[in-house]
Amino acid sequence: MSKWVGFIDFWADVKDYVKLSCHSKNVALPTLEVAPGEALKIMRTQPLLKFRAVNTNRKRNESKGAQSIQFRSSTDADWSDAIPLEDGMIHLPGHFPDTIDECPGWFVFSPLLTGLVGTILTRWKNARAQRNSIELFDVQVGVRVFFEREEGV
Repeated sequence: MSKWVGFIDFWADVKDYVKLSCHSKNVALPTLEVAPGEALKIMRTQPLLKFRAVNTNRKRNESKGAQSIQFRSSTDADWSDAIPLEDGMIHLPGHFPDTIDECPGWFVFSPLLTGLVGTILTRWKNARAQRNSIELFDVQVGVRVFFEREEGV
């Protein structure tokens, strides 16, 4: 039997608006459903962050301090950093075009690899902007599941 490798993306519902203000806070993001199917052998997972548009009121701005997109598999589980966002990682000059596509998190979710199937709660930890605010529109979090499958299954 031959094997083939592929990936499937699972996306949460769109959150219309996320605001990073100059005060650090945790921002709830939509719940994510991950269901790759039993016939697939999961090789690894990759958390994803996506937003369609940004508004900085035409002023230079950036994220401030260590932040992260966090996942957890249930309400009693601990939060895990899925996408670490370093100080200044989101850097926006004043003339920044207002569309962006994907910011993939290359952090491999090894401790939660098997627990990453099902309902995943998500949040933006320590969301904060350097100056005034950064407004993100149509924000989504997701998981790319890389899998292996035997042909004929």
